[in-house]
Amino acid sequence: MLEAHRAFLHDMRMLARDEEGREVFIGLTHEETEWYLRRLDDRGDDRLTGEERLQTGDDWLELDRKHEAARREMLRANCSRHPSGARARPGAIGCGSS
Repeated sequence: MLEAHRAFLHDMRMLARDEEGREVFIGLTHEETEWYLRRLDDRGDDRLTGEERLQTGDDWLELDRKHEAARREMLRANCSRHPSGARARPGAIGCGSS
């Protein structure tokens, strides 16, 4: 992952570390994160059949929903602990901005 992408994802509160210290999308396991990222790279892959592309899309959307639900929950929890909504860096997501 490019450093610019990583910085953006951190600002958006999308990344965390798992119990083994590996970078993961919030709410996903390391294996799910790896699969999720590979599918982003495969979106334009002409080798996938229509059915494979649909199944991959459905599976990706399921993980995306799982990740976003966990991310929103984490943001709500942080906002309840820090209601001022202070932002870590310019452009970062704060309370009331999810």
